[in-house]
Amino acid sequence: MKFRKETIKEVNSYCDTTLTSDMTFAQAVDNIDAANNSYFYVSMAKEDVVEAINNEPELTEHLKLNNVYIKELGIYISLT
Repeated sequence: MKFRKETIKEVNSYCDTTLTSDMTFAQAVDNIDAANNSYFYVSMAKEDVVEAINNEPELTEHLKLNNVYIKELGIYISLT
């Protein structure tokens, strides 16, 4: 499964977030949530996201998942 590598600046531009490189994982997720973004799964471990997607094939096949790796934060997210 591929994840598109993006910078914080790129993610901020289309997610209306204000992510910064000094944020913790929890702060980044709160920021993504506060900007009303929808996602299927988020983790700092790629394997966790892949496993979550593979465990729900009936659901994920209907979602247009946008798998992104936010480089500076080390976060894998499957946006919907």
